Order: sequence, then C-alpha cells, then structure tokens
Amino acid sequence: MAMSAVALMTAVVSAQGEAPGIRPAASLPSGQVPGVLGQVGFAQHLDATLPLELPFTDEAGRAVKLGDYFGRKPVVLAFVYYECPMLCTQVLNGLESSLRVINESIGKEFDVVTVSFDARETPLLAAAKKQAYLDRYKRPEAAQGWHFLTGSQASIDALTSRPVSATCGTSSRSSSRTRAASSWPRPRAGCRATSSASTTRRATSSSR
Repeated sequence: MAMSAVALMTAVVSAQGEAPGIRPAASLPSGQVPGVLGQVGFAQHLDATLPLELPFTDEAGRAVKLGDYFGRKPVVLAFVYYECPMLCTQVLNGLESSLRVINESIGKEFDVVTVSFDARETPLLAAAKKQAYLDRYKRPEAAQGWHFLTGSQASIDALTSRPVSATCGTSSRSSSRTRAASSWPRPRAGCRATSSASTTRRATSSSR
C-alpha cells in the first residue's frame, strides 16, 4: 500500500511543532519572528537520486549498503546523530510520534532508515537508540523495518552533500536532517526521491 511521503512529512513537522523545548520563548513579542528563522529557506529537489552504493554499518555491526533498504517499500530517511543533546532528539521524537498515530506501520507498509552523520558514533550507540525508539513506538514489526546506521566520513559526506531543501545556521556537527523518499525499483537508475527532501540545521554551543 503506497503512502504519501508528503503527508507523512507534514505530520512530522506538525508533531515537532508541538514538542516541548522548541517553541519560541515566552518573552518573544507576538508576531516577531526569531532571528534564526531568517536563515531558513525551502526548495524542492524532486527526482534527486540517492547514492545507494554507499557502505554503512547497521545497529548490529553488519556491513550494509544504503541500497539494501530501498526498492521494496517507501522509505523515510532521517539524518541525526545519536548523542545529540538538542534538535536531533526532537526530530526523532516528532517522527516517532507522528508515525505512531497513523494506521500504517514501520516494517509493513514502509521502512525508516536513520543515519548518523557523526563518523565517530558506533553501532553500539545505534543499537541503543533503536531500542529506545522501538520501546516508544510499541509495534513489534518495526524491529525489522526501522534501521539505525553509522558510517565513515566519506560515506556520510557523499550522502549528505546531495541537494537538500532547507538550511538553518552553519554547524554541520549539530545538524538534524530528514528526507522522505517514496522508493520503488528502478533498474540501474537506483532510487529517486519523489517528494521534497528537507534539511534543518541548527548551531549549538555544544562541542565534542
């Protein structure tokens, strides 16, 4: 059963907007836009091709390729880092919350692939993050359909340098990126994103 990636990402954005900790400060005058929002832009990149040949490591420590998860079902592709203290957690919380209220399930009608864009993170961290969100989501079939990947800097750069649709701030280490792609088999052409990709970047004062 096909599911609209556009509708799905709309639900994610709505869920994030309702999450605690990301609303404007109470002291902000009504109608005033926070300064950081002036750096936000949006542009669609329909039919952008994902580099499915890139190698990664899954949460069990197995060597995989990005393409292993594409070609069978629609896929939600989310970029975070697993020890993020701020926005990445909000992105995953919003994603899980919005997916929990729809009838379609991860692992049945669609899959989710979460990729860390910090090359220092390990499969052990990925496994812990996966278990935490499976516990929240509470649908057993998701264990086979929600994947948490880590990879080399070369693979991360090759994947995250693809055209994206929104940017905010300048810190790549403290970024959170989410893409939705309805993916179907295409010989030699790989998978093409059929809805707009979205990327949100937010600079933080934390450093590692």
